[in-house]
Amino acid sequence: MKQNKLKKIAIIGSGVYGSYIARRLTDQSDLSLTIFEIGNKKISTDTNLNIPSKIINEEYSGTSKGRFFGLGGTSSKWGGKILFFDKNSFNSAGTFLSQLVDLNVKYSKLVKSIIKIKSKQNNSIKLNNSSYRLEYGDWLFPFRKNFFKIFGINNLKNINLLENSKVIKLVNKDSGANVIYQQDGKLKNNDFDFIFLCSGAFECARILVQSKLENPKLNFSDHVGIQFGKSKGPMYFFGHDFSYKFSKFSLRTSRLSSEFKRRSFYIHPIIDMNRGFLMILKKILKEDFKISDILSFFKFIFIDIYWLFKCFIYRKLLPRNNTWRLNMTIENNDSRNFVNFKKSKDDSLIMEIDYQVGDNLKKDINEIINNLKLDLNDCNINFFNTSKFSNYEDVYHPFGLFEFDNLRHFKNKYGKIICFSTAILPRSGSINPTGAILPVIEYILNEKPWND
Repeated sequence: MKQNKLKKIAIIGSGVYGSYIARRLTDQSDLSLTIFEIGNKKISTDTNLNIPSKIINEEYSGTSKGRFFGLGGTSSKWGGKILFFDKNSFNSAGTFLSQLVDLNVKYSKLVKSIIKIKSKQNNSIKLNNSSYRLEYGDWLFPFRKNFFKIFGINNLKNINLLENSKVIKLVNKDSGANVIYQQDGKLKNNDFDFIFLCSGAFECARILVQSKLENPKLNFSDHVGIQFGKSKGPMYFFGHDFSYKFSKFSLRTSRLSSEFKRRSFYIHPIIDMNRGFLMILKKILKEDFKISDILSFFKFIFIDIYWLFKCFIYRKLLPRNNTWRLNMTIENNDSRNFVNFKKSKDDSLIMEIDYQVGDNLKKDINEIINNLKLDLNDCNINFFNTSKFSNYEDVYHPFGLFEFDNLRHFKNKYGKIICFSTAILPRSGSINPTGAILPVIEYILNEKPWND
């Protein structure tokens, strides 16, 4: 009996989306999967891998603090918070964004089951007589947030893993697409029936630009954060407890979300993760804990023993010294923000980023805070003025780099290539949007585009 020829699928990147796709496709016996990873077991930044970037101003640090390469990619460093869009996410949305919301609603329950989040609570709840809503998010178990490891990609069948392989460009052909890549200093190429590009927002942009599938100058947006209030005591306001609650060795958190002049934003209490045992915990979560930190580990356990005991009793991650701050994170969708790719002497691309916080955004932020002061007048929160913008705990999710009219356009724009990254999102809303791409992946995999 004649056997059907295996369909060859290339996956560029082994981070959240690349690992997720590999896990979902590995059980299909008619597929042969190849993962291209620019790094290896050691997680590196772009400066170590000859993918240079230049910041035109100092407002944006997403390239230095938000890009990681290697097996697991950014998922080896992220907090592991999973959030999805729902019908309350946007006051108004275009066709493509509305379709993405629908896919989130349809597939989020399936995604949760695959990554083993058991929460049954709604993503968001509208507050009565208010423009705000409560949004809930689940954090993956601290040692189960690197998707490459938790899905055991190294041990899956039908997978060929190519480490230290920098993809130079992708070329569509009549019956598939070709991957041109550099491995151990040698230029190579392989043909595939279909390609999933999952190498992170800016790296996806570099590859698409070098493949002449996108323009070298692209607008982009991201969140920007600002701290504007501090308090002591319970994290309680708007009639809700915003404490970080333990949920089977992980966390379930909540935030106050809304939209102002087509800018989504969220407000939540933050605690200082750079002191005491919380600093050690942060290092563990980001896989930065070293042998030299062992002494500090036991030292801070001794110093913070009473605080640790209270956290255990109340099943909450309480702030040390009972002090916390209010943080706002808001969409900075400004047409003056761009990423520009220029050729260097060796024909590789140098990425230049121009990102700024404009006067209109600053004005909107002040108006939101002034309105919030009235709502929180009796909540024992001390508000303060600041012009310092930063992203709490390195929250970077570049979006809006690539434009699509609708889902059909998204599926067909790059031929036999589909890109999965926050870069495809027209807006990121009031969430950390990493999880919002996973339902889109489920939809595409069900379509089996490699058979078209």
